Amino acid sequence: QDASQVGRPVDASIREQMARLGAQGSLTVAANGDYESIIPILHNNQVSGAIHIGVEKRLIDTRTAQMLFNGAMILAIALAASNALLYWLLNKYFAGPIETLTQTALQLASGDLERQVEVERADEIGMLGQAFNTMTGQLRALYDTLRDSEAHFRSLIENASDIINVVTEDGLILYTSPSAKQVLGFAP
Repeated sequence: QDASQVGRPVDASIREQMARLGAQGSLTVAANGDYESIIPILHNNQVSGAIHIGVEKRLIDTRTAQMLFNGAMILAIALAASNALLYWLLNKYFAGPIETLTQTALQLASGDLERQVEVERADEIGMLGQAFNTMTGQLRALYDTLRDSEAHFRSLIENASDIINVVTEDGLILYTSPSAKQVLGFAP
């Protein structure tokens, strides 16, 4: 610990300690909390000197605190990265497909019956997409049938020789077939 002590004779108390230790060293904690190790140097089974190594507790505490801080930072970065990965995975595999399905449903509700959902999965969300596409196909077929039926009946009404009126309960005429002008000679 003190460079001025290098080369000086070992004092009696340390010689006694080393004699008791023999060839083994000792790790002790000094009164001020520093860590010290005394290793005897033997010559002909006699202690002829010692290696005295000491480390200040403050230095060990500083290094330990730095290692704990570094570990905590690594843990925080790992948690942030795993959270980002989890967010990405949840968005890609759950929220994203549901958002796509929602947007397609809104387009369908606005009248675009040609929209379909791309189904790339065989799980529950994929099954939901398949069911949505099936429903859209059935709705499109029903709409086509209704449109064809309406065109058929419009053709029948417009080409019929009878007068056909559509009247509300209040007696308001909503529609009169073109044949009314031919039968009556004027347009009602």
